[in-house]
Amino acid sequence: CTIPCRNGGTCLRRNRCQCPESFVGRQCQWNAPTCHPSCLNGGHCSRRKVCSCKKGWTGTRCEIAICALPCLNGGICSSPGKCTCPDDYQGSRCQKAVCKPKCRRGGKCIGPGICLCRAGFAGSNCELR
Repeated sequence: CTIPCRNGGTCLRRNRCQCPESFVGRQCQWNAPTCHPSCLNGGHCSRRKVCSCKKGWTGTRCEIAICALPCLNGGICSSPGKCTCPDDYQGSRCQKAVCKPKCRRGGKCIGPGICLCRAGFAGSNCELR
């Protein structure tokens, strides 16, 4: 670099400096802004000392995941596009009820622990003829 990098910066091609995390500027000459509390999930602190979040995150500290399609049935958006479901639901959006034990003889789970039995079958899990 024709003008040397400062504060531990590394000179890259085309006279550009790669700065350590705590410094910014063309020659790493300024202290990087710090946000208190610090930014989360890959967010970085802007010059205005507010967190600028990566895609898929929001909130003052980038602490809230964004799910483009909402989680259903009490599911929680735990990371971008991923729902964490309660025990009695599953699926990408927690849209599918879980029956434990599973419905038998072609029965369909229509709600947590609720089986809809085919004609001729009965019982909580369609186990009876």
